[in-house]
Formats: sequence, C-alpha cells, structure tokens
Amino acid sequence: MDKQLTVLAGSKLTNGSLLEMHVRYLECILDTDASVLKIESLVPAYKAAVLEMRKIVKARKIFDETSKIQELDFTRDLYWKVLFYALAQLSKLPATDTLCEDAQKAYNALKQYEGLQDLDQTNETRNLEEAINDATQEKVLKSLQNLGLETFLNRLILVNHDYRLLYKSREEERGYRLDEKGTATAPEIRQNLKTTLAAIVRRVNAVAEMTGDTDENAQAISDFIIK
Repeated sequence: MDKQLTVLAGSKLTNGSLLEMHVRYLECILDTDASVLKIESLVPAYKAAVLEMRKIVKARKIFDETSKIQELDFTRDLYWKVLFYALAQLSKLPATDTLCEDAQKAYNALKQYEGLQDLDQTNETRNLEEAINDATQEKVLKSLQNLGLETFLNRLILVNHDYRLLYKSREEERGYRLDEKGTATAPEIRQNLKTTLAAIVRRVNAVAEMTGDTDENAQAISDFIIK
C-alpha cells in the first residue's frame, strides 16, 4: 500500500487541546481491529497515557474553577454588603423623610440576614437565596426601586447565579478525586503520549507498507489511515 499515516505532534498545544487530539486518535484506534494494525501491545499504554492526561486536565480545571468561585464569592459579598448596609443606614432616616417608609420596609424584610457574608459558603448561599427571594417580593422590590438600590440587587442576583453554576460544575468534577491524579507530571505524560503514538504510527506504516492492495486487511488499514 502507498498510503502512510501521519499525525500532528501537538507540541505547542495546551494540555486541554492536546488531550482532545489524543482522545480523537484513541477513538480511531479503538474503532479499528488492533490486531489488523498489529498494535495490540501498544494500545494499552497509549490508552493509559490518555487517561493520565485527562486527570491532569481535570485537576487544572478544578483549580481554575476554585479560583473563580472565590472571586465570585468576594464580589457577591460586596454587593450584599452595599445593599444591606445602605438599607441599615437609610432606615434611620427621620419619619418626615420621604424615603423613610421604603427604607424601613426593605430593611425589616432583610435584617434577619445580617452577616450572612461571614457564613461558610454552603450556608451563605442558602441564606442569600432566601434573602434574594424576600427582596424580590413585590412590595419590597418596589421600595428598593424607590431607594435606587435595585441595581445592586440585580447585580447580586446575577453574580450569585454564576457562583452557583460554577460551584455545581466543580463539585461534579470532584467525582474524580485529586489524590488519584498519579505521580507523573504533565511534561512526562506529554512525552509519553508523543513516544507511544510515534510507535503506533511506525507500526501502522510498516504494516501498510507490507500489505498488498488485494490483501483482506487492506481496506481496514486504508480506512484507518485516512481517518
């Protein structure tokens, strides 16, 4: 056969992009009879290297998401404190002030949540959800609008929504344990992937070169190469 297998080296790809590339290669290999390609002895090592890189990528994703979660938590704390302590001060206005009634109404609805930003993240989220629910009740929301504080509430709602989505995503990823990551470093795994794939390519090309076009396995080999 004249056809030869070529693959990208991927040396300049990020770990995530490199993983995607090798997952695609592995899928092509697993979709083909390894015995036809004469690579049965190489596939287990290649598959293991792909799985190790997947662990590295997942660990990095969890780390990045944790940093982003902390940033979002800091931001929602700020919006909550601005909203709450503005109401706390406005509620002290004299009864003759036109803002007094709205300030007291909104503050009374939310004062039970004072200090929620100092709770652990789970309890903070639960209390904040309840506070947002109370703040968006028609009469309370109208008071916040009259006081010019609706913008802070809306921003708090949006940031809290992003926080919850990212927190859920991270916890789902943690179904995989970081302490199962293994001892190999990313550069070591990248080199292992490169070396093992190169061995597979050499083997497939050698088999292709020795296989005639009329051989019973010729079509399977050809199909694999052009994938």
